Amino acid sequence: MEYLASAGFQSFGIDIAPMRFEQWSMRVKLPRVTLIRADATALPFADDFFDIAFSSGMLEHIGVAEECTPEYRVAPLPDQRLLRQRFIAESLRVVRPDGIVYVDHPNGAFPIDFWHNDYRSRPRLHSPFQKFLPTFREVADLCKSVSADYAVEAISPAGRFTFRRSERRWYGKLFSGAMKRYLRLLQREPLRRLAASPLNPYLVIRIERRPLA
Repeated sequence: MEYLASAGFQSFGIDIAPMRFEQWSMRVKLPRVTLIRADATALPFADDFFDIAFSSGMLEHIGVAEECTPEYRVAPLPDQRLLRQRFIAESLRVVRPDGIVYVDHPNGAFPIDFWHNDYRSRPRLHSPFQKFLPTFREVADLCKSVSADYAVEAISPAGRFTFRRSERRWYGKLFSGAMKRYLRLLQREPLRRLAASPLNPYLVIRIERRPLA
């Protein structure tokens, strides 16, 4: 929200975790920033309220039970699909007809999860059958289940990361440069289609209403 405000946007941020409000209270209050405690599957905003809705690293945490004691464990809830469907539906509802929804998260089709791990912060092997990290196909299917009026596209995550945290570790230092170049290549044809494939570790998905014929 602070980055958006510094760029001149009016922004609204939501979270449901009490710890976030403790963190927010320690930060400098900025104009054009509103922070709200809310459930992403039942957003407290009117229809067509936003130009853009952006969800970063959140969809995978909807519809699962997680623990880190100290090993990281995650399991899907029985109503996982329904909760994720509600999240997508709410994201689309609050955006204007000519607006865009961006959803990003680690790719469930990629075999390694760099973002959800135990206290040692080591990469974690991830099975697509675990029903935790969403794949592009899952997000596309969720959008289709809400409405067929939307086009869903995976785009390269180039520029999404600073790599500052990963470069603190030996494997990050080893692969960061190559990964930056690879993600830039995913912005170009004919490699752009790989952004939705298991060869991309992190999905950035753009959802737009289809133009009228």
